[in-house]
Amino acid sequence: MKKSILYILFALFSLSAAVSLTACKDDGVEISGANKSKTPKNVKLLEYGATSLTICWDFIRGATSYTVQLVDGEMNPVSEALCKTTDAIDYHEFTDLAADRIYYGRVRANFPYSSTSDWVYVTANEQPAMLMASVGILELDPKLTLNAATGSTLTYEWSYTDDAATDATRLYNIELFRDEACSELHVSWLADGKLASDKGIFTALAGYPVVRFTFSGLDPETTYYARVTNASFGNIMTPVVAGTTAKAGPKASQNNPAQAGDIVLAQDFAAFIHGGDIVRSAAGYNAVSGTEYRKTWEPATGENPQADGDRPVCNWTTEFNVFTGGTSAEYIESVGMKGWGLSGNTSTRPGYIKCGGGSGGIGILYTPELAALPKNTTVTVSFSASAYAEGENVYGSDIVVEAIEGAEFGSNNSVSKKGTAVASKVVDISSAVGRFETFTVTLDGLSPTSRIAFSSNPAQAGANKTRYLLDDIVVVNDGETKLEKLTVPANVKFDAEAVYSDKLTLEWDEVAGAASYTVAWWADGTEEKDATVAEGITSASYLLKELEAGTEYHAKVKACRYNNPDYDSDYSAVVSQKTDIAPVQAGIVVSKVLATSSTLTVEWARADGQACVNSSAQVYHVKLYSDAECKDLVVGWNASNVFGITAGNRFRFTFSGLAPATTYYVCVDDKTNDFFSDPLAYATAAAGPQAGATTAGSAKAGDILLAEDFSRVIHGGDIANFAAGYYPPSSNRGTYAAASGDNPSGFSATRCTANEFDVFSGGGVAAPYTEGTGLAAWGKSGNIAGRPGYVKMGAGSAAASLYTPELTALPDAATVKVRFSAQAYSEKYDGSGADAGKILVKAVRGAVLGAKGAITGTVTEVSAADPVDISAAKARFREFEATLTNVTPDCRIVISTSEKRALLDNVVVTCTAITPATKPAAPGGVSFDAAAAADRLTLKWNAVPDATSYTVAYWKGSASAPESEYAYKTGIASTATSQELTNLESNTSYWAKVKAVGSLDSDWSETANATTMDSGGEPLLPTADLLDVVFAEDGTAKDVSAMGMTVELLPDPTLSTVFLEKYDRYAARFTREPSGPSAVLESGFYKVEYNDNAAFKSKLEDGYAMEVLLRRYDDPQKLQIKPFASSEGGGVSICFWADDSNQIVMETGTKNATGGNVWKTAKSGVTPLKDVYYHIVAVWDKAAGTQKIYVDGELKATNNSAGGEFRHMNTNVDKRWFGIGADPNPNDKGQISFDGEVVIARIYDDPINADQVHALWKLVK
Repeated sequence: MKKSILYILFALFSLSAAVSLTACKDDGVEISGANKSKTPKNVKLLEYGATSLTICWDFIRGATSYTVQLVDGEMNPVSEALCKTTDAIDYHEFTDLAADRIYYGRVRANFPYSSTSDWVYVTANEQPAMLMASVGILELDPKLTLNAATGSTLTYEWSYTDDAATDATRLYNIELFRDEACSELHVSWLADGKLASDKGIFTALAGYPVVRFTFSGLDPETTYYARVTNASFGNIMTPVVAGTTAKAGPKASQNNPAQAGDIVLAQDFAAFIHGGDIVRSAAGYNAVSGTEYRKTWEPATGENPQADGDRPVCNWTTEFNVFTGGTSAEYIESVGMKGWGLSGNTSTRPGYIKCGGGSGGIGILYTPELAALPKNTTVTVSFSASAYAEGENVYGSDIVVEAIEGAEFGSNNSVSKKGTAVASKVVDISSAVGRFETFTVTLDGLSPTSRIAFSSNPAQAGANKTRYLLDDIVVVNDGETKLEKLTVPANVKFDAEAVYSDKLTLEWDEVAGAASYTVAWWADGTEEKDATVAEGITSASYLLKELEAGTEYHAKVKACRYNNPDYDSDYSAVVSQKTDIAPVQAGIVVSKVLATSSTLTVEWARADGQACVNSSAQVYHVKLYSDAECKDLVVGWNASNVFGITAGNRFRFTFSGLAPATTYYVCVDDKTNDFFSDPLAYATAAAGPQAGATTAGSAKAGDILLAEDFSRVIHGGDIANFAAGYYPPSSNRGTYAAASGDNPSGFSATRCTANEFDVFSGGGVAAPYTEGTGLAAWGKSGNIAGRPGYVKMGAGSAAASLYTPELTALPDAATVKVRFSAQAYSEKYDGSGADAGKILVKAVRGAVLGAKGAITGTVTEVSAADPVDISAAKARFREFEATLTNVTPDCRIVISTSEKRALLDNVVVTCTAITPATKPAAPGGVSFDAAAAADRLTLKWNAVPDATSYTVAYWKGSASAPESEYAYKTGIASTATSQELTNLESNTSYWAKVKAVGSLDSDWSETANATTMDSGGEPLLPTADLLDVVFAEDGTAKDVSAMGMTVELLPDPTLSTVFLEKYDRYAARFTREPSGPSAVLESGFYKVEYNDNAAFKSKLEDGYAMEVLLRRYDDPQKLQIKPFASSEGGGVSICFWADDSNQIVMETGTKNATGGNVWKTAKSGVTPLKDVYYHIVAVWDKAAGTQKIYVDGELKATNNSAGGEFRHMNTNVDKRWFGIGADPNPNDKGQISFDGEVVIARIYDDPINADQVHALWKLVK
C-alpha cells in the first residue's frame, strides 16, 4: 500500500479512537487530560497462534492499570471479549479469534480519577499494523495489473502478498468502471476463492494458483477502469488501473459476388461472454444449464449480477457447448453463430471458442456457406489459435482446415452429413501454448456452397491432443483458382477376398485433389455405353450390389473435382471379375424380442435349423433401415463373437437411440456363409409420459414433476435382454454421439456383459457426454453404467445410488409418488442367481451436485419409503412405486440398490398432494453419555413429534468452531433418541448438536460438550519398525526403519520421483499403463527382498500393519492393480480389486490343512478415483483372527474370519520380496503394475489400533 494512504488511515484511526473509550466495562469519564502523553512503551505483538494474538507492553510509572483492545478497521472495538483491563501483567492473549479477520491492537495506561493516556497501537513501518491470527502482522502490498486485452475482453491480475496460493483463496469484490473516478459501474463480481470443493475459482489447477479475472462482452477501443477489494483483508483496495480494449476485428464485405481481396467471412467471437478463460488461466462467469441465461443472451452488468447462482463466477475450467449446451436459437444467433455448425465439443469461452474434448474427443466447427464467393475460387483463411493446455500438460497439436461441400446440419446445428472435403490443410499449432498465435492457409476450388471446417486432427486422438482454442477467423477471396485435370486413379482392381454371388468390391488408390469418384460398371452382354454409373463416391472403394451369380462384371473409375467436371480425370482402364455361383440359400429368419420407445431388440436363427455360430470367424451383418426398400441405412454392424455369455449363446442385437412410434426395418446377413434375411418391419413403442410442471413453484396435485425414460442413454450391451449392443472406447467419450452408417468408426459392437462404463465418471467420460445422455442435472454415488435405454446401478461388490434433479416445480411441501421400472441383475437367461436386495427410495435435501455427478454437501434424509422388493422382476422389467411425504422444492429423489446391482428405467415422479410445510421443534434434553471409550461418544436427545429423521453435527476445537470443521451424521431414524459418534480422537473435547428433519428442518438444539477418555498412554503415532521407505530426488529409495532393509531400484523410463510440497517429501512416480499377471515386468518398480531375513519373516507371521499413501493416474477399471504387495501364492498386499468397483482391498495369505494358500480379504468398498490421494492402512491381527482396512483414517471393513497361520509368498525360484509399483510374479519378475504415485510405504511389526491409524491420517492430512 502507498505510504500516503496509510498516513491518512492512521489519522482516521487516531480521530476515531476518541469515541471508542467506552468499549471496556471499566472505562470511566475522562476528567483530566494531564496523562494523555504518559503512554505505554514498546507496545508490540508478542506472539500469535492459529486462533490467538498476544500483545505486550512496558509498565510506566503512576499507572494503576492498562487496557488492551483489538479493534476493527474503523478503530471501533469489536466486542467486550476483545477488550481487557489488567493491573498485574504486561501482556494479554486474545483467543478464539476468526482465522481470516483483520484486527488492530492497541494499549492505553489508566490513572487515578478515570484519567487515561492516549492509545498506542501495535505498528509496522510506523503505521498501525494489521494483525491476523495464524499470520501475525500482515504485510499487504495490493497490486493490480492489466494482463491481456482483446477487442471484447480485459484480463486483470492482482496480488496482496507474495504468496499467490494464499491470495488465491481469498474473497474479492472485482469491479470494472467506465470512468476513472469509479462512479459509473459497468459490472462487479464477488468472487470467493474458497468453495466447497476446496478449489475456488482461482485455484482449480493444482500447483498453479493464479489470481486473474476476465471481463467479457466489452466495447472495442474503450477505456475501462478496474479495482479489486479484498473482502478477506478488511476490504483493502488495490489502486485503480485503466485498461483499453483492442480494435474490433475486420468486417465481411457486402459485395455479392465478392471481388478479389474482399473479406467474405469474419468472426472474432466478441459476443462470446460465458465460461472461464483457459488461455489466460483466468476466472470468468457462467450461465447455468436450464436457466434463462442460456436462453436469452444478456451480458452481465451492475453489482454482482450472479442471479442467485444462475449466473455465477466460475474458474477457468468452466464451459458449455454453444450449440448443444441447453442454449436457444435466440442465444445462438445473439452470439453470432447462426448458420454455423458443429460436430463434437464446441464450447463458449470469453471472446473465443474451445473445440475438442478430453480423451481424444474430436471437435469440428463449420462456418456458414460462403455464399458471396464466385465459383472455383481460392481463399486465404487466417485465424488465431492456441493449443489447449492445463499447466504443463498440453492437449492440443494440430488443426485440420478444410473446404467442405454438401455438409448438412440437424438439430442443435449438429452435423448430420459431413459432406465432401474439396481442399484440406493440416496446421501445426503446438507452438501456441498459453497464448494465441495467428495462422494462415490457402484453399483452392471453393464455390458459393462451400463452408470452412476447423477440426481436431483425428491422428492425434490416441495421444489425447485434440483440443484447441479458436479466435479471429477471417476468410478472404483471393480470386479464381487455376485448376488442372486430375490424374487417373491407379491400382484399380476388384477385392479378391470379397467375391460373393451377389456383390463385388472395387478398389483404387486415392487421387490428390479429388472431391469424389465416379464408378461405371456393366455385365457381360451389356454394352459399355449402357453401364450403370454411381457418382459422388467419397472413399477409395465401392460395393457393387444386387449382382447376378456366376456373371462376369466389368468396371472403371474416374476422379472428380467438386462441381468442375471439365477438370475430372479420364476413366481408368477396365477391370473384370466374375461373381460366385449362388449357394443353396439356407436363409436367416429375424424375429422380434422387445420394442421400447427408443430401442428395438431382434433375434435371428438359420432357416435350415442349423445352429448359428458365435466366433471371431463368423460375421453377422446386422442392419437397421428407415425405409421398406432398405435403401436408407440408419446403422449397420459387422458383429462377431459378441453373442455369448457363460449361460450360452443368444443371437440378439439391440438398436438404441431410436425415435418413438416409428417403423424401422431390420435385416441380418450371414456374411460368412452368404445367407441373408428378408426385412423385418418393427415399430418402436410410443413415448412415455412427460413432465407437466416444469417452472419453479407451478406444480399442482396430479402433475408429473419428472419423467425420465433414459432414451438418450444409448451405449453398452443389453444385459436386460441378453443382446449385443455397441459402445465408444474411452478415447471417444469426451463428447456424446450416436453411431450411424455402416460399421461407423469410433464405435465397436459388444456382448451384453462387457464394456459398460459409468455415464458420469467412466473412463474418458467428459461433461458433454453426460449432458448428451440427458442426465447432466442428475447425481450419483457408486457405479451408474449406461445400457441401451436404461441404466445399470451398482457393481459386483457394491451398491449405488442415483439422484434426480431438485423438484423445483413444487410450490411447498408435498406428497409424491415415485414410479419406476426395475429388473434384478442376473447373467442367467432365466434370471436365476440374481443379485439379492431391494430398491430404496428416499427424498433428501442438501445434496450438492459436483463434477462427474458426484454428490457433496450435508445430505439430509427427509422421507423414506419402505424398501421395494424387486426379486420377482427376473429376466424382465416390472413396474414398482413408492410414496414419499414432506418432499419440498429443494429435495432430490434418491433411488438406491440395497445390495449390489439392479437395472432401472422409466422413472416418473408425480405430485399427489400439496401439504404445506411445518417446522418441527428443536430437540431438547441434548447431552452426552459419560465417555466410555477413547474413540467414541454417544449423544442423546428427546424425541420430537413429526420428525422424519434427525441430523447430528459434531466437531472439536472449540464451541465456536466454524461450520467448515463440522462432521455430520444424517438420516438418523425418526424413532432414535441417541447416536454414537465413532473414530474420535482420545482425550479430546467434542461439541455436538442435533436438529429434527421434516418438511422443514428445525433449528439446531443447544450444544452439548464432552471429552473422550485417554487412550491409556499408548503412543498415538506408531513407529514403522519393519519398513519405512523414503524416496530420493535421483530415483533411489532407502528404508529408514530399524530393520534397515535394502530397497532396490529397477530403473525404467516409466519410473521417476517427484517432490510434493503438500507432503514435504519425494514420491515415486510410475507411468506405465496398468497390466495384469500376464505381463512380465523386468523394470520400472522397487524391490525389498526379505528371503534371508528370519527376523523380518517372523514379525510378519504374528500380525502386521501396512500403510501406503498413493494417487492413481488411471480411471477405475476392471483390473487388479497392486501398488504395494508381496502376494504370489501367499503373502500380503494392498490392491485395487478386479471387479466393477475396482475397490481398495487388503489380502493376507494363510495356510490350509496341507500348507497351501487360503486368501483372507477385507474389502473397503472405496473406489479410488483418478488424481485423488488416498491414505490406506491394512491391519492383520493374528491373535484376534481379524483383518481391518482403513481409508483416510476411517475404518471401512472388518473381516472377523481371518485367523490362521501366515503363509509367505511362494515362487518358483524361492525368492521373497515386497514390490512398490508392482507385485512379484512366480519367476522373480514383476507383474500387475501400478500407474500413479506412491508417497508412503510402511510396514509395522504389530497390529495398530484405530487411534493410531487416525493419528497417522491426521499427520498426512
